[in-house]
Amino acid sequence: MDPKLLGYLAVVVQFGSISRAAERLFMTQPTLTRALKVLEAKAGGPVLLRTRYGVKPTPLGTRLADVGERILKEADYGSDVVRQWREGFQDEVRIGAGPFVEFAVMESLVDDLLNETGCVTHFKIGSASALLPELQKGTLDFLLAPRYLEFDQAPLARETLFEDEIRIFVGVTNRFYGCKRVLELDELADEHWILSGVSAGFFEQSLADSYAKAPHMVFTGAIISVVRLLRTSNIVVQLPMRFMLHAAGIDPRAILKVQIPTIRRDIALWRDPEIEMRPDVARLYAHVKAHLLQQNQTIPDYGIRSH
Repeated sequence: MDPKLLGYLAVVVQFGSISRAAERLFMTQPTLTRALKVLEAKAGGPVLLRTRYGVKPTPLGTRLADVGERILKEADYGSDVVRQWREGFQDEVRIGAGPFVEFAVMESLVDDLLNETGCVTHFKIGSASALLPELQKGTLDFLLAPRYLEFDQAPLARETLFEDEIRIFVGVTNRFYGCKRVLELDELADEHWILSGVSAGFFEQSLADSYAKAPHMVFTGAIISVVRLLRTSNIVVQLPMRFMLHAAGIDPRAILKVQIPTIRRDIALWRDPEIEMRPDVARLYAHVKAHLLQQNQTIPDYGIRSH
């Protein structure tokens, strides 16, 4: 299948019009129509349906247009690579980060890296469950994620850079907000528990088995909504203490003293052991490592190192 024809189809589907797609592709409408007929001949079936409002893809056309869209994106990326190389950026360093790490440290980290030269820095945000396999395959260069992950970790190495632990937080309207006494977990059984991405089963033991009522709401992929809920509602949720108090500006009165085992939520820098083979990657790795270690020293530890 000709990649160019698939790209043409993707543009037609995007615009819903052969004439507008032809303008976008800087070609005449008859030329584009002939190209689509060639594509249909190769595919063995129609890829577009004509309607009074333009064109829409058939089921076959939808699938082929998806392929064409990916081809166009890769072609655009190839153009970016060439432009970057001409401007002196010889390499690209791909850094993965979990949503909470992104929320808590990305602003200061990016500010720290702005003067880095010689390579393009590509941040990819996602869950550790999705990003760790990419690191293993070599499509990421290193990853900022929790130290304790329940996945196959071979052949990766890790360095712990930021110490933290999970605590139970409540929203400002919760009846236990500001409570100073030590609570039993059973006292929270009837509260409005939710799960956030950092405690939804990926990184550490959840308290879900201890709830009288199963949490009926889960937030993954971002932390902003959970932070807002803590400031306006009566939710109860497990979250990393130091990051929440520092990055989200949550009042310490939101943290409950509860009789539960300590759950560590340290952040590590994960990498392939052969990272030294690429100087740009090794240099940026050292820079990110120094930044996180500095954050670990400057953010109050709230007593976790005495445990």
